This record gives sequence, C-alpha cells and structure tokens, in this order.
Amino acid sequence: MKNQRSRTESLTIRLTAEEKSRLKAGAEKMKLSVTDYILLSALPTQTVMTEQVKVILKKLTEVQKAVCKNAESGYLEWEEIIDRQEMIYQQLFSLARGA
Repeated sequence: MKNQRSRTESLTIRLTAEEKSRLKAGAEKMKLSVTDYILLSALPTQTVMTEQVKVILKKLTEVQKAVCKNAESGYLEWEEIIDRQEMIYQQLFSLARGA
C-alpha cells in the first residue's frame, strides 16, 4: 500500500494483547505494516481490491489447471468442481471490473 501520500495524523487505540497479536500476524501474513493492514481492513480502496482479485485469480488459475489434469481420470466430482470454479471466475472478473 505504499504510495506518495504524507501521513501527518495519528490515532491511538486500546486493545488486548491478543488483538494486537492478531493484527501483527495478519499484517505479516500479507507483508504489510500494521498501519497499512488496518487501513486496508477499514478503508479498502478499489485499487487494492482489484490487486487482491488479481492475486486470487492467479491462484485459482493454477488450481484449475491442476484439477483439469486430474479430471481426465473420470471422476464425476471434478466436473462439479470445475463448474463451481468457473462461477467463481465470473464473480471475480466482475469485481475486478468494478461491477
């Protein structure tokens, strides 16, 4: 979430040790500062959401390729999985376009 804006304001909050630990863990998992993680959670922007959708689509594409390889083995469940993935793709593409 790094950009050129200047942060001149501060906000102090009170939270439990567990809540603080969860915020830090969430930020580390997403490779963000705690500040950016909190801002992203509270004030998601279209740009950030679009980038998240792109990451999800990339991972979903990888999964679908693996599923397609295994679908040739004749499992009926694979067809249902592929159909559901296609539905997810369409929803994510709509989100990415801002629909």
